[in-house]
Amino acid sequence: MSDDMNGAQKPPEGAEATSFKMRIDKTTYIVFVHFSKTSTETIEDKIMRLLQYEAQEKDAPRTD
Repeated sequence: MSDDMNGAQKPPEGAEATSFKMRIDKTTYIVFVHFSKTSTETIEDKIMRLLQYEAQEKDAPRTD
């Protein structure tokens, strides 16, 4: 695998970010994780909001 990241975006300059690589089958993903210093939402709040959104999407009638 080459290290050119194939068009992936890097975190903003000066941002404190952590990255890790994850391989799924034959694809390697490079994941950057960074957090806003001005955010007031905790990680628990964020996960709960995402779960509630996903539950609403599953309950919504399909239009296709």
